[in-house]
Amino acid sequence: MKKMSVSMMLQQLLLLLIGVIMIVISAKRDAVPVVSFRMSMKAKNGPAVCALDKANKTISSSSVQHCALYCTGDATCASFNLKDSKTCDLYNYSPKLIAPVSKCKNYQVNCFTLIPESSRYLLSR
Repeated sequence: MKKMSVSMMLQQLLLLLIGVIMIVISAKRDAVPVVSFRMSMKAKNGPAVCALDKANKTISSSSVQHCALYCTGDATCASFNLKDSKTCDLYNYSPKLIAPVSKCKNYQVNCFTLIPESSRYLLSR
């Protein structure tokens, strides 16, 4: 099993934190939307991949966190690439063409809703 670098673990932790913040912000409502992101890979524990399809929008970005926050603000965002830590390609669909590309990683958006049922939450996708 391939070990994760410290910077990769910190990026994953920050993306999880973004999801938790959204839960806290939404906790005053009945249903709690949750958004998380995961890096795309061709195979379990395989190399990270980059989407090669045409992006719907490209923005300047200095980090995966900035891309994730921008994507979270767009209800149609399904995935994004972070290239060279300089640009973020946003997709409102799941790209079909993916391949390992140097200094480019694709992240998929995972959305679900927590629906309260008395004192516990049910998971709805």
